[in-house]
Amino acid sequence: MQYAEHECIVFLSGNLTTMPIITADWTKNAIISVTRKYFTSKKKIESESYTVTINQYDTARIIQSGFLEMPIEIHGELRAKDKTDIIATHVEFVKYPTSNQTGSIAYRSAYLSS
Repeated sequence: MQYAEHECIVFLSGNLTTMPIITADWTKNAIISVTRKYFTSKKKIESESYTVTINQYDTARIIQSGFLEMPIEIHGELRAKDKTDIIATHVEFVKYPTSNQTGSIAYRSAYLSS
């Protein structure tokens, strides 16, 4: 059951495991996978993968500057209809400098829904 007045906000910090895949529903959104690793109570490393829907602006940024296994942070909304999805509202990652730049540049974008 879905309630319009309630939101479930998530913060996901992990590594990019798939480059953006354009969705076939013509929404101009793309899908990425993000994997997070954590320690269990038995001091064992486990990992979980999440599917994240991103807008076309973040898709272009990741295709242009991203790479597999790069650290990425996702702020978004959790949606659970037929399956659990995260709809990104903010995507942050560090773009490593090219040879003619100094330092790294942190990117942050806001998803404009209107």
